[in-house]
Amino acid sequence: EHKTLYYVVATVPLRVWALSGRITLEVVKIFLISSIFSLFISLFFSERLAAPLRNLLGELKKVEKRQFSKVVQVKASGEIGDVATGVFHLSQEISGYIQTQRTFIQNGSHELKTPLMSIQGYAEAIREGVFTGEEANHGLDVIINESKRLKKIVTDMVLLAKLESEDGIYDLEVVDIQAVVLRALATFKPLFATSNIRVDVTRLENLNERLVIADEEKLLQAVINILSNALRYAKRHIIVTLSSFKHQVRVTVQDDGHGFPEDLLPQIFHRFVMGDDGETGLGLAIARAIVEQCDGQIGARNADEGGAVVWVSLQNCHSVSVK
Repeated sequence: EHKTLYYVVATVPLRVWALSGRITLEVVKIFLISSIFSLFISLFFSERLAAPLRNLLGELKKVEKRQFSKVVQVKASGEIGDVATGVFHLSQEISGYIQTQRTFIQNGSHELKTPLMSIQGYAEAIREGVFTGEEANHGLDVIINESKRLKKIVTDMVLLAKLESEDGIYDLEVVDIQAVVLRALATFKPLFATSNIRVDVTRLENLNERLVIADEEKLLQAVINILSNALRYAKRHIIVTLSSFKHQVRVTVQDDGHGFPEDLLPQIFHRFVMGDDGETGLGLAIARAIVEQCDGQIGARNADEGGAVVWVSLQNCHSVSVK
């Protein structure tokens, strides 16, 4: 039995092979060109990404070396730009804080040095017999008074540092701000009587308008400091006004004294800034620290008719929630 074999022969023209080769070559060329192009694009964008990061790292090293005045804002877009802006603002905040602490220490040392020099001078004079009799008694009175002043300065400095730096010392709750003001006025009642100072109070009758979120005892301290400042400079009259507007409660204290010196008015709430009859220059600074920690605002101005005006605004408790 014989088997029949069949063969299939396919032929391809030579020009088809040549065309296929050219296509393959073009594909390879396109691949190489696109690869090179992609490489350049990736290098370009990598450099654009890396350059701001390198600059940002340089600015962070300045912060690490405490060279805050040399820190500049790195220009970048997107999230890197946000980080760069945050680093710049952080450096400015740290620089301002350090400068404030430096000024606080310098001013504090100056304020402490004055009573200490008086105490030392009178004590040595009495010991050496320079002052005797009435002069010695006067010297002892100066020593006692300066010691009290020194104690008050140190107490206020410690209180202010505690109010501004420690966490968890504020107990925020719903507070009747009018009741706080009346408590503060009650502490000064004997002084008002002996000084012949008349105090007029404009009250809020609606209880809901008087309720704020604050630390009651610390807010009381702030109001006492403001009233103490008014009492020190008032001639005959102090006006205390409570008002409510736009979900806020405002307490305004106005005296009929000579007002704030215009050159001191922009810094009146800074530490150790005080007028001619001031005590420590820390009372209004303490008031500001307390009010701001209660999410309030405090301000000062001179009244058109004369005298100083200090106001405190706090949010009504119906517009905020207790944290």
